[in-house]
Amino acid sequence: MKNKKLSMMDPLALRPEWIKPENLRWAFWGWEPLAARRRLGGHHPVFLGDSEWASRWHDRLFAEKTIRQMKGLGINLAVTHFFKGFGLKAEQKEMEIIRDFAARCHEHGVRVLGYTQFRSIYYETFLAEEPRAAGWIQRRRDGTLNDWGGAYYRWSPCVNSKEFIDYLKKVVRHGAEWAGLDGFHFDNAYANPCYCDRCKELFRGFLRREVRDERRMGFVDFSHVELPPQNRDDVCISDPLYQEWIRFRVESLTNAWKELYLFIKSINPDLCMLTNPAYPRALGWANNLSVHAASCGRYTDLMFAENGNFPSFDGDKLITQISGFKQAENCGYHVVPTTWKRGRKDELRCPGRPEEVALSLAEAAAFGGIAGTNWAMRTTRGDQLVIDDSKLARPLREHNDFMKNHRELYEGAVTEARAALLHSFESFAYRSQETSMHATGMEQILTRANIPYDIVFAEHLERAGNYRLLILAGQGCLPDVVVRRVIKHVENGGALLLTGESGVFNEHGLEREFNAFQKILSHPRVIHWPDSPEKVDLDEAKSWIYTIAVSLPKAHAGVERGVKKLLGPENLPFEIAAPQGVIANWRRLPGGRHALHLINYRNEQKMKGGVTVRFSAAAAGNRRYALYSPERGRERSGAFGRQGGTLKIGPMETYKVVLVEE
Repeated sequence: MKNKKLSMMDPLALRPEWIKPENLRWAFWGWEPLAARRRLGGHHPVFLGDSEWASRWHDRLFAEKTIRQMKGLGINLAVTHFFKGFGLKAEQKEMEIIRDFAARCHEHGVRVLGYTQFRSIYYETFLAEEPRAAGWIQRRRDGTLNDWGGAYYRWSPCVNSKEFIDYLKKVVRHGAEWAGLDGFHFDNAYANPCYCDRCKELFRGFLRREVRDERRMGFVDFSHVELPPQNRDDVCISDPLYQEWIRFRVESLTNAWKELYLFIKSINPDLCMLTNPAYPRALGWANNLSVHAASCGRYTDLMFAENGNFPSFDGDKLITQISGFKQAENCGYHVVPTTWKRGRKDELRCPGRPEEVALSLAEAAAFGGIAGTNWAMRTTRGDQLVIDDSKLARPLREHNDFMKNHRELYEGAVTEARAALLHSFESFAYRSQETSMHATGMEQILTRANIPYDIVFAEHLERAGNYRLLILAGQGCLPDVVVRRVIKHVENGGALLLTGESGVFNEHGLEREFNAFQKILSHPRVIHWPDSPEKVDLDEAKSWIYTIAVSLPKAHAGVERGVKKLLGPENLPFEIAAPQGVIANWRRLPGGRHALHLINYRNEQKMKGGVTVRFSAAAAGNRRYALYSPERGRERSGAFGRQGGTLKIGPMETYKVVLVEE
């Protein structure tokens, strides 16, 4: 298909069937050629670096016995290296290994995605192939070439460089047509601020197109506008020119993704695009990374969520990837979690206990992610892999087999929640710290209270009719059009919960004379908490690679009662009595069936007491049920009465699913 025809289609229609979560179990399979490890030097068991045994580990990755080993553990998607940024010519020898590897994987029913570096080129070799590549590179404000992560030998291309995007298209065509890859993993698929002349002229054009009212910033002739210095303030970005610069950079990154996505689909619609934009990871994602999931997320099939949110309980703090899963479902892509544990000296480590492995797989399965492993193929010593440890291999095989053998629990599953937590782009972009403290606290309360909820971006508010309750937690910067839609939701019979400064500022952060929701604040289906009982402190969430570890707000019980009051019992399909750490997710399946996924985030401890679920009449009245677990498959079945019923599950290990039949 031609790109022009593809561009007119809904991107959701371009997503291949085989990428659905019920079809895939993925594995990291080495993302760097040996040249990258050697150029970096040093050694780190999790990420990059060289060692005396690096070549032996590399050979082991692509050995036939390793393919068979991982296939035997249920893995059917390998994400391996292809283009690191040295250049097509410089990397051709390694690419021949990947071509052979892909062919052998296909014989075993394993698909292969090829790593494609989006954010850097190794100029020492790349310039021999593309002597003019310096013109593709980002510029710092002083005019010098920008690099990736302080590595002077890795130059960072500008996403607005047509020449660089065209080069990536060459890589894609080579990988698809010559190497036989099933898709591409674009790593570091974000964009830091760039000060090249290209971006300056494009920004001026953006301003002319988007800003025509002098009241926006006091002038409308942008011929002499310069790019502003980067402002890393997560508290309040009020400069109107800078706000427009953020929007311009988000648009630029989205356009780059779109161009690559449509090009990939023009080669073969069945090819997959996987991106890693370091999201969700840090505050100020729009300002610092140019990422807005509701924008660029339209043009990817899968997205890595690479961060420190490996599922666990840290004292009284629940750590999860749930927010990323929920955002993905709202946008239409699927999350591939690649999360990390922290060691004694705060270094990243692979999971070392079977309970950790089981929990990571269960969370992805329960929340619609792509279950698998980013740790199994990491090096230990010599040609040994982490997965050679049988105590870690067992839960990987057990959970993968469970998903394969019980597709009826996952196939066609979609969210079914009656509460939606609204995310406003302007609030997160211009007041990221304040907004994140509210949203994170509310997510923690809803998750730990086991109240089904979705995360909905303001761009998708046409779906408001699907929900009984809209929750605006500290969404300070709201466009008038969003305010009108929220008010309309209440007028149409919906409920609304407002906290903090929601409605106080317009989309530019300018204070309104009156709260935008003033006329409905006294409505019986509206609760307004300006004192923000859900707000949490995010100091612990700022560490490297971003781990969200926060305690429940002290006022969580009152927030929970308020949410349940606004929802009403008819919109709460179940209630759970369980020890702290049991988290549920409610999914709708084809044919009127539902699945209740239960996860024990404290699975390294023996559960004191058991789990009891009380199903409402609307959710389970006169319906049959079956209980499943990875350890025992289908454990038991039964039937509920007309008013629903109580299911006593007892103590849990890690994961159980209750299937409620039609």
